[in-house]
Amino acid sequence: MKRETVDLPTARELDFLRVMWELDAGSVVAIWKELVRHGEKIAYHTALAHMQHMRQKGLLIREGSSNPSRYYSGFSQEETQRALVSDLLERAFNGSVSAFVERALIPDDVSLADLKEIRKLLKDRKPSKPGRSTSSRKPRP
Repeated sequence: MKRETVDLPTARELDFLRVMWELDAGSVVAIWKELVRHGEKIAYHTALAHMQHMRQKGLLIREGSSNPSRYYSGFSQEETQRALVSDLLERAFNGSVSAFVERALIPDDVSLADLKEIRKLLKDRKPSKPGRSTSSRKPRP
């Protein structure tokens, strides 16, 4: 299933997905217990309902019809992060990567170590599309 055909996860669904990526797969009980261990205040039946909804959205895959069924993430963490960043980039920054990065670096909590790592990533990065510049794009009204 292509990412474009799947709704992006909500903040709550990302909580579930983080657990799924950590565990790789698990039953509703296992996922629920891990959420509780991470400090989430959620009832078992609420977790079950969320997971069923996420399955309908294509965010989770259920394996087996026996009890307990095992659930897997429908997409990797990287695929999900890319989809979320792409969505934010288009909606909030009109596709301008430079504006996106500029805003990301504004917070005072960007450490020197983070800046060094970003410089290294940029130095090692090769452009995916030669000559493409988005810095001159104007924000949508």
